[in-house]
Amino acid sequence: MITQLKNPKTKEYLDIKELVLGKSFPWFYCDSSVDVSEDFKDITPNWKQFTNAPFYSHNVLDRPEMYGRNYSAVNSNEAETVIKMLNQLFDYNGIELWHWLRINFNCVHPHPKRRQTIPHHDHNRPHNNLLIYLTGAGGETIVGQEVHDPEEDDVIIWPDEPGGDMHCHCEPETERRIVLVATYV
Repeated sequence: MITQLKNPKTKEYLDIKELVLGKSFPWFYCDSSVDVSEDFKDITPNWKQFTNAPFYSHNVLDRPEMYGRNYSAVNSNEAETVIKMLNQLFDYNGIELWHWLRINFNCVHPHPKRRQTIPHHDHNRPHNNLLIYLTGAGGETIVGQEVHDPEEDDVIIWPDEPGGDMHCHCEPETERRIVLVATYV
């Protein structure tokens, strides 16, 4: 299910990575990693055994359902460069893409207990997920029973659909876990 891609580390990738890891990149606080609605509670009855960890976000491309839309919208000045970099990555790995649904940078602060976040789906319709690990802080990604223990610059993808395996991650222990999260069809 989890597939690791080759990262060509293009100029655009290195430029974006330097920007995101720099001191002037704008981050926005989110008080929880998952919106725990009544529908979610029905799907994930054991959700309370996990942490709904706060994190910092930089939203590049809004998820369509965020505002009740059927289209994604640009939400960052860096969108063109990020999308170009992602398209280069997919071209390099021979992956055909129809549409980016959501693109976001996430920053999770370390926690000594390395708690696991609530398993979830990113959208309520079939899609694919991509993660690029910009730091080597750890913070395993879990998809169903599969675990990816990341290294800096790793790129993974997996299919995601309602009723299928949910995903989550563990908090890093000592450093910030900074990833680019993208969903696509």
